[in-house]
Amino acid sequence: SSARLSAKAAPARCRDRQAPRLLDAPAAPRLARADKMKSESAQSLRRLFAVGHAIALALLLLPVLPITFGLARSVDATFWSGKGMPMTVSAISLALVLPSLNLCFRPTSRFILSTVFVPLGFLAATCIILRVRCRWAAEALMEGTCIEHSDVSGLQEAQEVADNLYGVCVNSLEKEGGVPPVLLNGVADCPKYRKEAKRWRREFKYISSLEQRFPCAGVCYGGRRLWHDPQGATGPPCGAFIAQSLEGARSQASTLLVYSIVVILSLIPAHIFFLSPLVRRYDDAALLPNEVF
Repeated sequence: SSARLSAKAAPARCRDRQAPRLLDAPAAPRLARADKMKSESAQSLRRLFAVGHAIALALLLLPVLPITFGLARSVDATFWSGKGMPMTVSAISLALVLPSLNLCFRPTSRFILSTVFVPLGFLAATCIILRVRCRWAAEALMEGTCIEHSDVSGLQEAQEVADNLYGVCVNSLEKEGGVPPVLLNGVADCPKYRKEAKRWRREFKYISSLEQRFPCAGVCYGGRRLWHDPQGATGPPCGAFIAQSLEGARSQASTLLVYSIVVILSLIPAHIFFLSPLVRRYDDAALLPNEVF
């Protein structure tokens, strides 16, 4: 009799164990559908973040890109202030494609703010350096004793080296009866030019661009044009032309500096009243812990 009782009790216990599974079975599809809806909602918000981030960056960074690109291509600004502007153009261009990363990971206010703050902060620092260096160079070039200024003396020395090289080249050709001097296109056609260009490559290239853009010769003192129209052509010193070009570059840099500072300062209220609530909404929709900035 005890064996019969245990045999009857065994199926009852099995039914008791299986009962919760049967009761929970209809809830599983509902939970799966709910998780799928939450995942789709999070992905949709992530795409909206990426699109909104891209539009915001385009509105903030594209207006400065033409002026920045123009300063980066300016021969005078680049020579006197360095290659900060070309690097800034690269930083802004890179920042414009960063919103696509929002599709790969969770959007955060730190990442979004950094894509605006870093390129504009770099732009502001570059503009400050450009304004200071261009002012020093313009003042030195406009002074009567600009040859004594360290930033200009190298250019003037390179001009004198090229002038002596051209004179020796012409005299040598006249004595040897080779190529007539009138057929020389400039000092760059002289046999020993490459040797001297290894030492003065940067200065020679800049002085050549000055003669190409302006009707001048030399930096502090006028003289013979050596790279363009050298057959007896002379010109005034290029210092005044360079100073005028640098003043234009300083004016453009001042505009970019003011714009960068205004946008950077506006990021503070934008983060408090606009960006932070959006990030919290995304976290709530995706059931993620709220970001602490």
